[in-house]
Amino acid sequence: MLSAQHCFVPTGQCSDVHLGGHVQTGGYGQMTRSFGLLADRVMAFYILGADGNQRVVKRDDPNDSDLFFGLLGGSPGNLGVITHTDIQVYQDKGFAGSHALWALHAYTPAKLEKLLGILTKNV
Repeated sequence: MLSAQHCFVPTGQCSDVHLGGHVQTGGYGQMTRSFGLLADRVMAFYILGADGNQRVVKRDDPNDSDLFFGLLGGSPGNLGVITHTDIQVYQDKGFAGSHALWALHAYTPAKLEKLLGILTKNV
């Protein structure tokens, strides 16, 4: 969906975790060094609390900062059920030629062996 709009977010690499886990536990991936974690891009959580009420917990609201960062670093369901998130996205046009900054390098067994030889040469 984001790529159709020429946008991207830094995401985690573990496909078994999915978006909810990446949002709450960091989202370490290929773009982390350039753009930080996916969790750094979360602007708000929409949660369903124990009282049954839905509320919005925003990053920049000083009254909710403890709850926001508790949700951000917490495990699912401890402080409420997260139903939605607002996430800051980047536009590809701001990073010319990036194509969402994804790269895949296919190595032949011979090339991989040569690269591993270089890496382990001084070990």
